[in-house]
Amino acid sequence: MFNEIFLILLSLITGIVCAFNGINPLICFIFIFAAIVKKRIIINIALSICFISGYILFASIPVYNMKSNNIRMTVKVDRTLKYGYIVKNKYNFLMNSNEGFFEGDEIEASFQIKELNPNSGFESYLIRSNIHHSIKPNEIFSVDKGKGIANLRTKIINRVRNLFNDDAGGFINSVLLGYRNDLNPALKEAFSSTGTAHFLAISGLHTGIVYLFLIFLLYVFPIPKNIKTTIVLAILVFYTFITYGNPPVVRAVIFILLAEIAYILKKPLKIENVIYIAAIIIIVVKPYSVFSLSFWLSFLCVYVIIKLITLLNTKIPILGYVLLSIMIPICTSPIILYFFNRYYILTSLLTLLLIPVFTVFLPVSIIAILTGNIFIVNVSSFIYRIIESIVFMGNKIPVQINIKPDLPFVIICLLYIIYALNRKYKETIFISISALMYSIIILISSI
Repeated sequence: MFNEIFLILLSLITGIVCAFNGINPLICFIFIFAAIVKKRIIINIALSICFISGYILFASIPVYNMKSNNIRMTVKVDRTLKYGYIVKNKYNFLMNSNEGFFEGDEIEASFQIKELNPNSGFESYLIRSNIHHSIKPNEIFSVDKGKGIANLRTKIINRVRNLFNDDAGGFINSVLLGYRNDLNPALKEAFSSTGTAHFLAISGLHTGIVYLFLIFLLYVFPIPKNIKTTIVLAILVFYTFITYGNPPVVRAVIFILLAEIAYILKKPLKIENVIYIAAIIIIVVKPYSVFSLSFWLSFLCVYVIIKLITLLNTKIPILGYVLLSIMIPICTSPIILYFFNRYYILTSLLTLLLIPVFTVFLPVSIIAILTGNIFIVNVSSFIYRIIESIVFMGNKIPVQINIKPDLPFVIICLLYIIYALNRKYKETIFISISALMYSIIILISSI
């Protein structure tokens, strides 16, 4: 079930986690010991090297050492948030400002600096993303607008604002470009409360729909398949830059690139290995991705989809779609409960309703942006109102579970899901018994 590529990925992650928690890297001698016992010297030495590499990758990331509460510096806007910006120079900061900046803008200012609170939910998330300080501009000296891709992105955002005069524009900028400043706060809260927030931000689902739309668009042209594939991949890479390297888009594009390149070269590559290699690439480039919720959810979703398609093996597409829509939220529920302490029971039903609507909405919105045709713009706005109605309707039905599971129980649940998907029934029975015993121990200890 788990091959050498997976073990390399696991070793990298373990090294990064150990570096984050300050655990001595000499723990890698466990791999050496395993090599002696199991007589698999080469693979275990390789795993030791991967572990040390992960440790060094994380330990070598610079962290800002605050020497003064006020400093003059130049920062570049990396990502827009609803109430602020992620900015960077050599380091990453959360910038609190009401000014309207865009990705790529360079800001020279005098900043007030403050350490983030590790006990705050959002700030704790930022710390896990290598953002340890927030800054607030006292006096802005200059703002250089982004050039090249950043300028093009800004023009697209403004074009969407001009074409769509209602909340649809803010929604389109969010789901297509990751720009969330114009998003309706009530809609954002409704998506979050119903467990469908992954529809709101750019995700692998959105990138996959764009990918399928491009394939469909080029299908009618009489050109070789390999050339069509190359064109689609080039557009996807360009889309990655337009979204300013949005992490879910990068993950999805890497996954698609690996799968398509293997197909073009006629090199058989197991789909699980594509997932592992994509994860390794992302971790090497951005080690802090290991602590990102979206990183784990996206790869778990892809893994569950692949395994369920193989497991179900249904010849009725609609039945397969319904079962996938039901099972994916269930399989990801342990992680959702651990991070958010709540799970909306009707998430599967809303997912079932939203996916086909989104599959139409995204291509129509792209065509509306490219052409500016008023009729197509109105069609896109109409579909947006359908999406809005579905989410607000679901938000009015208060059926959710409020539980705060601890980490060991979440790990047990995830192991159960993984082994069940791989038809390892003996292991699933063992894990079920372990989960039951763990629950009994926790219950007794709480009395």
